[in-house]
Amino acid sequence: MLKSPRAIMPGLLAAVLVATGLQARPAEAAAQPNVAEILTLASHASGKQAFKATRTQIVTRQDSNYPASAKLDYRDGSNYQIALTQPKEINGLNLMLEHSKLTVYFPGESLVFVSDVAAAADEVKDLVMGKLTDDPNQVLANYNVTVAPEMDVVALYPCYKLTLAPKRGYGAGNPPGHRFWIAKETGIAMKEERFWSGDIQPYFSSQYDNFSTSRPPVIHLDVPAQVPKLKLVAGTPTNMTRYKTAEEAQAAGKQVYLPTVIPAGFVLKAVDVMTIYGTDIVLLRYNDGVSNAVVTYRAKPLAFVALLAGASALNLVNKISTLSYHAPNNYAIAEKGDKLVYGYGDLYPESLQAMAASVPLPATTPKQGGLPALQANR
Repeated sequence: MLKSPRAIMPGLLAAVLVATGLQARPAEAAAQPNVAEILTLASHASGKQAFKATRTQIVTRQDSNYPASAKLDYRDGSNYQIALTQPKEINGLNLMLEHSKLTVYFPGESLVFVSDVAAAADEVKDLVMGKLTDDPNQVLANYNVTVAPEMDVVALYPCYKLTLAPKRGYGAGNPPGHRFWIAKETGIAMKEERFWSGDIQPYFSSQYDNFSTSRPPVIHLDVPAQVPKLKLVAGTPTNMTRYKTAEEAQAAGKQVYLPTVIPAGFVLKAVDVMTIYGTDIVLLRYNDGVSNAVVTYRAKPLAFVALLAGASALNLVNKISTLSYHAPNNYAIAEKGDKLVYGYGDLYPESLQAMAASVPLPATTPKQGGLPALQANR
């Protein structure tokens, strides 16, 4: 299942009903909406409800459990704050989006990342806050979706319980199944589970506690003035840009190479390019409506750079590795000349490895041996 990492989201509803052949329920059952209506509720409600809450989650890797928790203050899609409280190694790490400007503060390392691109926070936000879909049609094309006959309650909120089973079945080459508890009142995903088979325990569970829409969210972060900042700002040597397509990125002068092996149902949703002093790190973001897969490539780090970085930077690498263990992703690495290609997300390691290995990067230097094999959970 999950493997251990090595390093390191009236017209639409009608269209969905027609495309899937779903019919309105009889009058006596009208109180319980159908699947298409709940998916539309969740996609339309996304980002519109302000709240304060805590979020707890647990990831299972083989026989080990990795719990995590965070405090959230959410005003809208352009203004929110996530403060991680568990595990202890990352306690105090803060991610704040204010007027779509991102600040990530690592207090233990006295380091701040600042970005003028809100997309840089999407991956963390969608994971911690839970997100069903932006595209109900794509979900229904790739998953058999059912709704439980009875409402469930999460954090005192009545919820519709949806189960999404991949249409192509469980197993290698296919994404996991998902369960979502969607609040009837707000459309928020109050709880989520992911599982590799319908008859086994979920390997990932995440839910809100102490959820309140009446307490005003507080978005504020005190960063000491002397703390060094790495700024990802347009027009500077360090920046991050999101492109909708590979063609758009290539037109902007970016070298983008797409994998030729892509699991069925997955579609490229965005191309993020992070530039650090002339070096581009490309992130290709794929999605099948609910499951994610990311392929990213970069030049290999040189050994002396790691030595010059010092203990603080190495500690930061360890912290990011800790975060990787607590994310419900599988991981794979392919080596291509002087570059490394990573694949991670909601797929078996073999699928991620195939995606990464199929990226047609030009060979610039001879391959110097292979990477050690990564052990996968099953």
